[in-house]
Amino acid sequence: LLHAVVAADELAREVDDRCERLAAQSATGLATQKEIVHKWMTTDLETAIDFSINTVVLSFGSRDQREGMGSFLARHEEGGDDERR
Repeated sequence: LLHAVVAADELAREVDDRCERLAAQSATGLATQKEIVHKWMTTDLETAIDFSINTVVLSFGSRDQREGMGSFLARHEEGGDDERR
């Protein structure tokens, strides 16, 4: 998957920046996203949709989800940055 195009002399810095952002995210959340993407790439549409819905619903009970949502809401209530990172 392609996310960005950068000049050759900026590549190492861009890779480092993206790796730092990924490392700061929930390991459980990233693993869940990888599972969902894998399912979408390896199965039929109906199965992929069902898997995605079930996986997201199950994740809503997790500690990671509660912490992430709490962080988002705190930024939003303070008028902070709502952008995904």
